[in-house]
Amino acid sequence: EDGIRVISVTGVQTCALPIWLYFLLNRKIKTDTQLSLVQEKSLDVISIPDNSIAVTYFANMSGKGELSILSKGLTDMLITDLSQVDSFHVVERAHLQHLMEELGLAQTGLTGQQNIPRMAKLLGASHIVTGTLVDLGGQYLRVDANISDAKTGEHQEMRKLTGSLEDILK
Repeated sequence: EDGIRVISVTGVQTCALPIWLYFLLNRKIKTDTQLSLVQEKSLDVISIPDNSIAVTYFANMSGKGELSILSKGLTDMLITDLSQVDSFHVVERAHLQHLMEELGLAQTGLTGQQNIPRMAKLLGASHIVTGTLVDLGGQYLRVDANISDAKTGEHQEMRKLTGSLEDILK
């Protein structure tokens, strides 16, 4: 029987897929990730299109487990917004996750700026967005988002939002 599984293939849209298709897509992403690692030395950062972007899950710096869902949700909202801009190519979230697992970064995340250029090169992304979610106490949060350019290595603060959850989600 072809079971139906609700998944997020791109990190943007949730769709119902037959389980066999889910596994095929998952296998393809794993194969692509492994191929990128094998071909890493021959990959040229200069040839990566300037409009390609990857978004990592925002790190929950609060120490509160219940805010992990919020940090992932904010990431998914940003991916959705960026995907709606025709001039951007957003790297599939699943591809990024598999690459982080292959590099042993899945549990720790992108620990510092040193991993970002390599990740971008392997993903074929000219930019990587990273971010954090900080609990400021009471009902206040701060969300920091940054963007790194894989070609130049430059790191820029994109945006800081501080306020209640309701204010941040506006």
